[in-house]
Amino acid sequence: MRVTKTTFGKYLNRTVYKYEVTNFNGASISLIEFGARLISVNVPDVEGALDDVVLGYDNLQDYINDENSFGATNGRVSGRIANGKMSVDGKVYDLETNLGDHHIHGGSKGLKKSLWSAETFESREEAGVTFTIVSPDGDDGYPGNLKVTATYTWNEQNELHFSLEAETDKTCPVNLTQHAYFNLAGKKSEDVKGHELLINAQKRLEYYDDGIPTGEIIDNIGTPFDLTFPTILRDALAKNECFDVDMVLEGNCEMNLAAELSDPVSERKLEIHTSRPAIHVYTANHLDKVHAKRGAVYNKYAGVSLEPQHYPDSVHNPQFPDTLLKPGEVFKAKIIKRLKNL
Repeated sequence: MRVTKTTFGKYLNRTVYKYEVTNFNGASISLIEFGARLISVNVPDVEGALDDVVLGYDNLQDYINDENSFGATNGRVSGRIANGKMSVDGKVYDLETNLGDHHIHGGSKGLKKSLWSAETFESREEAGVTFTIVSPDGDDGYPGNLKVTATYTWNEQNELHFSLEAETDKTCPVNLTQHAYFNLAGKKSEDVKGHELLINAQKRLEYYDDGIPTGEIIDNIGTPFDLTFPTILRDALAKNECFDVDMVLEGNCEMNLAAELSDPVSERKLEIHTSRPAIHVYTANHLDKVHAKRGAVYNKYAGVSLEPQHYPDSVHNPQFPDTLLKPGEVFKAKIIKRLKNL
């Protein structure tokens, strides 16, 4: 296996590099230092034809202007924090309100629009890139110097292993995730409505109208949010116009099957396994005439983002799994994305 490094552009007078990781079958992923982003996943369909199955752009400037977190490592806190305020160790912190009255995905900059350092690794069976960044105390309003490491590993089985670690010198909330949008049909399809989706979750978070959790966990079974069996997204969206929801995952093992996404035409399938307690399902409801890679124009339902993470707004809901990271502790999380054929 090999990693190829090329120039992707410049940001703040620094060269930004792209890293293409290719296995012996020709399947590959591409990553960039800006936002530690996954910008392409090229995998075969049932006939062996390779195609890129994640949404994104062809150039760095579009990622700099991006408002959709395409392929980004989101943080410090993914999801919403109500009213852009939180209290940590008795001190109130004001965060940017970059989604109406609320804070989302670490702010308009966050880790997703920061430059990370990169180190590559290669072996016969796998290869990848380890990205590292130190978010300074006060960055985006958050307390503590936070060191984050995000490692992407691609192997001969077309599996993408994504691992996260973080340490801080002051108590702060941490809820990092990977925010790629998938369309397994590749360039042959303008939307994912023909895809089938299964989410291993019998329950979900309840929300107010503005997307802030009420603090309650409610049933999925028998509701328009029930995806516990393979469901054609077109049928699911006919019952529920959009999905922008955290599903509560089943099981207590270190790595659980969270989701299965498949395209019956190309016969590509994505399995997601994770150690996180929830997965956010987002059907790209707000995309509107987004000019993107290979001349594509993304509109509503152009892809689906499946984001393993902790619950949003956990800082205001002590009954949720704790997202506060303390000095001396290490935040760890892992996501496996298996690409295969039906």
